[in-house]
Amino acid sequence: MVEVASRAGVSISTVSRILAGSQSVAPHLCKKVMEVIEETGYHKLRGASARNTPFTKGDSVNRMRTQNIAFIACEKLIKQARTGTNRYQEMVAHIHIAAKNYGVGVMLVSEDSDQMAALPQEVISGIVDGAIVMGSFGREFMEKLSDALPVVVFNSICRLPALPAVTINSMQMVFKAFDHLVKLGHCRIAFFGEDQSDDIVQPTGFHTRRRIEGYHEAVQAFGLEKEYLFLEKFGENEHPQAVKRVMDKIARMDDPPTAIITGALYGLFIAYEAASRGIDIPGDLSIIATDDPVVAGFPAPDLTAFRSNLEVETTVDLLIKKMEGQSVPNQELLIEPELIVRDSTGPIFNKH
Repeated sequence: MVEVASRAGVSISTVSRILAGSQSVAPHLCKKVMEVIEETGYHKLRGASARNTPFTKGDSVNRMRTQNIAFIACEKLIKQARTGTNRYQEMVAHIHIAAKNYGVGVMLVSEDSDQMAALPQEVISGIVDGAIVMGSFGREFMEKLSDALPVVVFNSICRLPALPAVTINSMQMVFKAFDHLVKLGHCRIAFFGEDQSDDIVQPTGFHTRRRIEGYHEAVQAFGLEKEYLFLEKFGENEHPQAVKRVMDKIARMDDPPTAIITGALYGLFIAYEAASRGIDIPGDLSIIATDDPVVAGFPAPDLTAFRSNLEVETTVDLLIKKMEGQSVPNQELLIEPELIVRDSTGPIFNKH
């Protein structure tokens, strides 16, 4: 797939979408890619061998198989990864890079995780050798998928114990944030996130729940007197309004928090809102983002944040090992988070 993308002058994800039958690619690009596929005999050399040869543990990515893996996620996430400037797009880019290091291409496969039962066409037709799965998929689907090819679960709850899963250690992330802030003199630390209590098996809700658990435990462990937990329910593109509501609540407090832990996008909006209210960052309020912001060029302080996508390389590595028939532990592997200290955290200059 890497060779096809290079010859056609398009991205690997574009080739992936065309092979998956997507209608969102421009016709002239489809034609160009299909011509390269025909010239290189891509399907004959790679796809046909996979369709006619069942997967066995002795197979290696170096043998003549498809040398493609699938990244299977909910339709909304894949759409954001393809069209938005956000952490999902960055995450998928990291998956492509990690896979490319092994000479393997990535096909983006979007599915309705709530109703999914049948296997994706990419799996049925044998044009992928393994799959990374992110999201809430039912047990029946996961059993069928893992019977068909090697699978690793990524940043999600694994409903099938017999599968390896890789995720960032969200609870440890909160403890590291507290440690940094307490050393700076903060004792009133808040957590702000989206209220996803009805959606805790999806990736974002899954991590939010663990971070909230970590927040409760950190308040106790660091001996802080009060919790400042702000959870807001809001729809897509309503982040600024949610941030304003939280900042209004903070403004009415006699003893407001002096630091807040939140997501990257929320952190940026908090910084903008704080500036409009004359609140100094970090003198009045320090901000730590749980993921590194990818939005650049805005007049806000560089956010102290946790490095994104540390778990991607481990996930791809585990899948490749499974594809090569190596032994991989069927358990959750927690990746240690890494804090990047920037301008949005500091000592409290303007004490209340």
